[in-house]
Amino acid sequence: MDIIKSPHIVKSRKEHQCDYCDKKINVGEEYTKATYKESYIYDWRNCDRCKPYVDEAFNNKTYDFSDGMSRQDFHDYMYGEHRNIAKEWWSKD
Repeated sequence: MDIIKSPHIVKSRKEHQCDYCDKKINVGEEYTKATYKESYIYDWRNCDRCKPYVDEAFNNKTYDFSDGMSRQDFHDYMYGEHRNIAKEWWSKD
């Protein structure tokens, strides 16, 4: 995976979905955006809600996210390390 544009903070001009936690990113809300290239070019967005946990996951030496972290990797990490928060975010009542 090549980085075309490093992660940077932008203000949303339209509604998006966080690629890690699935939260809706509303118009006017700031979020982190990066652009990558594998076999195609894509943007990856993450909201402020999950940013501290994403940073923590990448800094946690128990996990190997050297190739990046997918949405499923993040969900697994959150259920393993922050179960109460993960249940609050993703459990359907």
